[in-house]
Amino acid sequence: MEITQLARVLACTLDPNLRVEAEKQLNEVYKTPRFVSQLLQVVMSGEVQQPIRQAGGIYLKNMITQCWRNRDATNSVDGEMPFVISDEDKSLIRNHIIEAIIHSPELI
Repeated sequence: MEITQLARVLACTLDPNLRVEAEKQLNEVYKTPRFVSQLLQVVMSGEVQQPIRQAGGIYLKNMITQCWRNRDATNSVDGEMPFVISDEDKSLIRNHIIEAIIHSPELI
């Protein structure tokens, strides 16, 4: 998913009439390579509207909370291994999170 398309999907999460479909799209792509990188770019972009950046920041925070650590499949509903953010994406987050926080408006 391209960054502009990701920003549009995040914008749709803010509209009650479009939220369910937008969340479905995010759930289809959040496991793809470079998604975390693209999400971080949306959050850090000064060209993206603030509510969209906030939505991206919340989504990123939730991904980190839920998908950072390795977990086993015993608590999984379908027995599959839960998704874990790749080491490459973890490194990218570590390398850019401070910069993202410093350059973000207070509301983000």
